[in-house]
Order: sequence, then C-alpha cells, then structure tokens
Amino acid sequence: MIATIGTFDGIHLGHQYLLTKIAEMAQARGTQSLAVTFHPHPLEIIRPGRAPKMLSTVERRVTLIRSLGIDIVHIINFSESIRELSALEFVTRLKASYPGLTTLVIGYNNHVGTDRFTTDGHVADTATALGVDIVHIGKAPTEASSSAIRKCLSECNITAANAMLGREYSLPGTVVKGRGIGHTLGFPTANIKPADERLLVPGNGVYAATVEIDGERHHAMVNIGSRPTLDNSDEITIEAHLLDFSDDIYCRDVELSFSAFIRHERRFDSLKTLRAQLSNDKHSVLRHFNTINTKQ
Repeated sequence: MIATIGTFDGIHLGHQYLLTKIAEMAQARGTQSLAVTFHPHPLEIIRPGRAPKMLSTVERRVTLIRSLGIDIVHIINFSESIRELSALEFVTRLKASYPGLTTLVIGYNNHVGTDRFTTDGHVADTATALGVDIVHIGKAPTEASSSAIRKCLSECNITAANAMLGREYSLPGTVVKGRGIGHTLGFPTANIKPADERLLVPGNGVYAATVEIDGERHHAMVNIGSRPTLDNSDEITIEAHLLDFSDDIYCRDVELSFSAFIRHERRFDSLKTLRAQLSNDKHSVLRHFNTINTKQ
C-alpha cells in the first residue's frame, strides 16, 4: 500500500498532482492507494482564532480524492492527542491500521508530527524502524495553495481561484426563506444558507454562477452581500436569481458553482436605479454564459 497525508482542503491542482501520482504508483505496483486527511482543520484545534474558512466540506473532499483514483480515504478526527504525536508515533499508528503500508509519500511543503520529519536522518530512522519507505515529492508544475485560493475568493478574483482549483469553486447549501424583496423588484431569488458555517463565502458582489438542483445545473445571477440599498444589514446573504428555472425550491439542497465575477456590491440612490442595474447585471451574466457556449 502507498499512502500520503494532508489536510487537502479544496483539492486544488497541487493536491491533484500529488494524489494522482500516488494512484499511479499504486497501480503500477499492483497495490492500493491511501490518502489520510484530517477533520476538522488542524488549526481549529491548534489556533482556533486563526483557523481558515474551508474550501470544501469533508464529504466533498472525500469525493474529489476518490475521483483521482485513490482507493481508500482515511479521515482522522484531529484532536489534541493527535497533535501531540511525533512523526514516528503518527506513522506507527498508521502502520498498525494498515499493516500492508510499504511507502509513505510526503507532498511538497507538507509535514508530519510535532517534529515534522526535520532531517533526512530523522526520515531514515523512522523508515528503518517501521519498514516503510518515506519519499518526498517535489512541487506541482502549476502553483496552487489553499491560502492563495482563499485570498482570491475573498477578493472576488474568481478567475484566479478557479484556475488554481482546476474547476469552479462550489458552495453547497440549502434554500431558506427570504424577505421576498427580489420578487418585488422583478428578480426573484433563492436565498441560500451554506451547508457549513465554516465554508468560505466569496467576497461581496454579483457573480455569474450555476445552481445545481437534483443533478441539473441552471444558470444564475448571484448576489453576495449586505444589501446596502435595501437595509444595509450586518448579515451577509447569498441570493441566486435563476435565469431558466422558476419552480419552488424552498428547503431544497443546492450547490452553487461560481463562474465569473460581474461587479462589486454598492449602494444605489433608489430602487429604480437598483432595478436598472440588476437588469444590466443579468445581461452581463447571460453574455458570459453565451460566450462560454460559443467556445464549446
């Protein structure tokens, strides 16, 4: 068995490079591949005040890892006791759970245990003690990091975030009851509550997105923000105006996938001006998707 370890939040191109290598190595050797990941994010235990917003739910992470050809995904409940393990202790536990483990691949800029495999000698001693080859793999050809993706999303740079993810950033959630103001403006919206409050919501503004409902994808104009023209609330809302769908989806689970950023949120002098801008935004979203369809 060949294994690797990481938080793998978002499964960006760097993660994909490592995990694909693991799957290929295992297949070539006629053995199984294993990805060990953590939940919650280690910083939620180590430094709760500095824990980052997540780029995916743990369920989505497992699905994405498996889609890369990994046979087994092992989720470790990160805790203080796990945090205190040395590299040798951690790998010893892993070997006990998976006796067939022969190779552990450590990704670029990744670490194991409190002592983090600090030297080559440390790696060699651990490998000798456990009978496990420990291999470090280099950087992926394409630069990507979870922290850089979070920064891009927070700054509304959907294009750069999606490029590092290798797919559109998605946000699962549930449609909840709203105030119905969008309907009075002529732009009825589905108000979406993220599936987990720890998920990262992109920066305030208007986006071209798709909304997946029961496996079907629908184009949408999505507004994220505090609705400064209407009530300037401290609460951030996610409102999706579906362009080709009008059924009642209250209480339904959906998934937003962000395709393009249209404009930043701002306050308008009147509802009439806001309505006119929403009409312009809708045309921008339609042009975006028409351009995509033309290229395909």
